[in-house]
Amino acid sequence: MFFTVKSIIISLERKSERFLSSQEQLLNIKKLDIEKLSGVDASLSKDHPLMNRYDEAAFYALNGRVAVPGEIGCYSSHYLAWEKCIELNQPIIIFEDDVMVDVDVFEKTVQHASEHIEECGYIRLENYSNKREYNYVVENLDNEQTLVRHIKTPLCMTAYMITPHVAKTFIEKSDRFLYPVDVFIRNVWLHKPTNLWCLSCWFNWRGFRLCDRRKNIPY
Repeated sequence: MFFTVKSIIISLERKSERFLSSQEQLLNIKKLDIEKLSGVDASLSKDHPLMNRYDEAAFYALNGRVAVPGEIGCYSSHYLAWEKCIELNQPIIIFEDDVMVDVDVFEKTVQHASEHIEECGYIRLENYSNKREYNYVVENLDNEQTLVRHIKTPLCMTAYMITPHVAKTFIEKSDRFLYPVDVFIRNVWLHKPTNLWCLSCWFNWRGFRLCDRRKNIPY
């Protein structure tokens, strides 16, 4: 049975070439229904309401430094994507615009993620470290991909699938921006007591690139 998954590419308006590059490759994945989400550009949108959620004193106390503007904009942009997920009332895939995928493999990843998202709530769709102390296999899905549970969630949010329930939880726990957004996700105790047992599940194509990010492309 054919289906499509609503997919959001977060991209800044002044970086249209990045969106077009990501869109070009993702359009080859027939299961994706792609939409652009204009990200919060910290250099141009200092008065955006979400930028005011940054608590500099608390951020410094918790991280040993102040946030760079791009980190606040990134958090704000993912916040908007979570709001979109709630508005649509369905699981969606969220991409950052520096994503790179293996199209043939990622087509199957979308299928697998769709089958597991309700039980997981949040599935990270990027390659993972082979350090066994940080993860364990939950299920071998096919000859190429494995569902993995992380003891320590990796950083970066280049691609992930999320349910409205988890998106709502992230929003409720983001009344103040106290960490970079990927550190917020990694620190699972910040969004308890919700049942996010599979928060750090994601897929890996053994030995090859499933999904990665383009290097050395600054905002």
